[in-house]
Amino acid sequence: MANNTIGGKVLTRSQFGETFELFARSFSAHSLLIALTLVSFSAYVLLIPAMPNQDPLNFTIIAATSFFGMILCVIAGMFLLSFYDVLVHQKPKSATVALIKTFWNYTTDRRRAALGIPFIFLFNLYLISYVEIKNHISVTNPYSWDQLFYEWDKILHFGVSPWEWVHPFFSSNPYLVLALSINYHFWFITMWLIMIPFAFSSGNTQLRTQYFLAFFLTWSVGGSLLATVFSSAGPAFYSGLGLSPDPYAPLMTYLHELNQTLPIWAIDIQDRMWREYSNQGLNLGISAMPSMHNATALLFVIGGWHLNKKGSILLAAHAFLIYIGSFYLGWHYAMDAYLGWIVAISAWFISAPIARWWHGRPEVIAFDDCLERVNARYHASVR
Repeated sequence: MANNTIGGKVLTRSQFGETFELFARSFSAHSLLIALTLVSFSAYVLLIPAMPNQDPLNFTIIAATSFFGMILCVIAGMFLLSFYDVLVHQKPKSATVALIKTFWNYTTDRRRAALGIPFIFLFNLYLISYVEIKNHISVTNPYSWDQLFYEWDKILHFGVSPWEWVHPFFSSNPYLVLALSINYHFWFITMWLIMIPFAFSSGNTQLRTQYFLAFFLTWSVGGSLLATVFSSAGPAFYSGLGLSPDPYAPLMTYLHELNQTLPIWAIDIQDRMWREYSNQGLNLGISAMPSMHNATALLFVIGGWHLNKKGSILLAAHAFLIYIGSFYLGWHYAMDAYLGWIVAISAWFISAPIARWWHGRPEVIAFDDCLERVNARYHASVR
């Protein structure tokens, strides 16, 4: 019988055909996410006439670079999953050998590849489209909501801006501000730590669909649609918009002074973003309402609860500090977080019945059945 080798494993012709079927059915099973990705990409294409200096070649280069970066994130994530597996679930004689073997099994597993690879392609195209739309919000709809959001923030917080509530605590120890800044930027790593188990898991595929559908909907509705409608820059850029008096001047002055002795990364990033925007008209993502950091951090908690309930406690602490950091570091008004949470929770509950319906469709049932057959063959081979 003819053999084919995949990932160092010899497959019979029947198994090779099964692998091909698995990948083919996977793309069909991802049709919902494909549709959302195409909507986002179509919105980007329609906005190209309003986007200065748009070059298809640049988009291609950015997409290729982004995809390469995602592959590195996936490899790192697989390594961390392997390390966790060895640390928690195995008692090997040699931890190094077990780690290498587990990592190899993770990265050459046909089931994981058939689920994760199509998603990474989709997420890359979706993310690039989303970023381009976000970077041109001020062109599509110039910033005009900041002063109103400042006033609403005070109304919601009993006549005081939220940063003033926590300022005595954080200013008492500058290292608390540093920790807040580090946690805020750890969001990107957290996203991948949650995304990779969902993307490459062959367990509960309906839950996987619900999570990613909620994730894409949150970014599409919150990060693109509502962000354009409620176009705002955020507290760090309040005076730059020509609004006066600037109620955030004391906060930003303190953060700038602190940045001279401790690396408060938000300040350097904000300064660069505003320089590019004011000097060249290049927007690197200035957009406040709603807060996607807060919206997705809440989704991390919800998704994490289904993956590991103990781990979700850490995710909840991370999300709370994201909330504090979003307004204390000058990125957002507190109400940006509240609308972000509403969008995320709504997306999660809306996605549940859609995921149930989707997994009742013949093509998705066929994919799940194919996964089960490969699962059974895999477990039989490792016994």
